[in-house]
Amino acid sequence: MPDPRSSHALVFTDLDGTLLDKETYSWDKAAPALSACRDARVPVVMVSSKTRAEMVVLARDLGLSLYPFVAENGGAVFFPERGPLPVPPDARPAGDGWHAWELGAPYPDLVAALREIRDALSLSVEGFSDLSPVQIARRTGLSEEEAALAARREYDEPFFAEEGQARRLAQAAEKKGLFVTLGGRAHHLHGNTDKGRAVARLAALFRRANPGVVSMGLGDGPNDVSMLREVRVPVWLGPKDLAPDIPRLVLPPPAGPEGWNLAVSSFLRQTVARSFG
Repeated sequence: MPDPRSSHALVFTDLDGTLLDKETYSWDKAAPALSACRDARVPVVMVSSKTRAEMVVLARDLGLSLYPFVAENGGAVFFPERGPLPVPPDARPAGDGWHAWELGAPYPDLVAALREIRDALSLSVEGFSDLSPVQIARRTGLSEEEAALAARREYDEPFFAEEGQARRLAQAAEKKGLFVTLGGRAHHLHGNTDKGRAVARLAALFRRANPGVVSMGLGDGPNDVSMLREVRVPVWLGPKDLAPDIPRLVLPPPAGPEGWNLAVSSFLRQTVARSFG
């Protein structure tokens, strides 16, 4: 089993538009660097708006099942029962060999709040809870099977609305102690959580095992900015004109998995050698 003390590198990554192609959801162009991370025992931690159900499948397919992942924009961190990091004592058993650090608001509360605000403001808003997997698939480009997994929400309600209406909804949500993150295909209603808070807590666990670990974060959208502020090497794979103002921000020329591959390969060359110095 990989030992978190065996590498000086740690990678936190968004999925759609970053490790996964935005249109095809393929990670083929990132495969060389992903394989190099596995060979060098560098933890790759997925940080996404996706559900636990979606991410368990991806963890298996990407060979990342030994590492924790952050689901639903920081709503929870899921730890494998037999991973390199000990399961925190305040994480609850979540089934199928995973334990959850629950950080977000309960999903039924979010659905109720979305509908209440929508009705009060007469907004044209559709949440995932209003749609069937077939309808979600049509809106997102997912297969029906993948859309069914995406619908299994626990801490975050995606919704579709024009940006102006989403901003009105966000203002009303804040009065209820809830927040909206503007996204690409969909916006997200959630509690007082974000990717950055979850990554900060998780990075602290890795540093406890290896105080010299250097963290990289890769993302392409507004919901990734909080994560990028928490890492040593932040990488932006989104539109260059929308790049956040973050010190030391790296902007690889290609976007998506091709840029991921270049950035992570360079990071490994600079950091993994320290493990053997």
